[in-house]
Amino acid sequence: MKKIILTAVLFSGVALAQMGPPGPHARGEFRPGPFGPPVPGMRPGKVVTDAPYSATMTEQSVETLPNGGGTITHSISGTVARDKSGRTYAQQTFTGGPFGPANGPKTVIFITDPVAGYAYTLYPDKNVAVQRPLKAPPSDQAGPKHTPPNDPNVSVSKTTGGTYQNLTNVETTTITRTVPANTIGNSQTLTSTSTVLYSPDLQVVVSSTRNDPRFGQSTYSLSNIVLGDPTNISFSVPSGYTIQTAPLHEFHGPPPEE
Repeated sequence: MKKIILTAVLFSGVALAQMGPPGPHARGEFRPGPFGPPVPGMRPGKVVTDAPYSATMTEQSVETLPNGGGTITHSISGTVARDKSGRTYAQQTFTGGPFGPANGPKTVIFITDPVAGYAYTLYPDKNVAVQRPLKAPPSDQAGPKHTPPNDPNVSVSKTTGGTYQNLTNVETTTITRTVPANTIGNSQTLTSTSTVLYSPDLQVVVSSTRNDPRFGQSTYSLSNIVLGDPTNISFSVPSGYTIQTAPLHEFHGPPPEE
């Protein structure tokens, strides 16, 4: 889903296994990066402690086809959580799209445990968990920081101190991008808008929307946000699961397209 899921850009992607049996080289198996599985709304690899919460997440992309051809809709729903030690949990059910199997929705669970030093991809339909060692993420201070040049076709506005559900001090950033006519073969000016709501207290994105005339609309949001250590979520592999160890030389990232 390279072009229609906004959060794939914001949070290094959300992906999972397709129909093949889980295992280090199964077709369609999700292979997290070296810093663990991405959790929607959270920065990959960053460990946030003493900011526990749980919430329901929904993500959807709707692409409108030309000439009255209808729409193409892909959606992800599930639960995300983090405990005070920085362990994260994401249960995601995929419907449609390259990661949604043809015979119905597919659910995969991602657990990152920086305390133990492992990340897990759980396949509930197989009772299998793939274990990977976590690596320390690069320091924010490492290396020079790149400041992109000002682009007259991009405008950014930011407000602070907003509210979202039961959260306060929420930051809202709106980015408007304009592609002038005849830049990429477009006969008319194209304008896309992205709006992101971020909670500095939780250090997560709580809502985002992107409207692009080329790709349609993508939305992501958290609801039913509960602050505090989750009481009904386990951050460990359930009993009865077979734990497979991923090889250290394994390719990090989504599987190649076939």
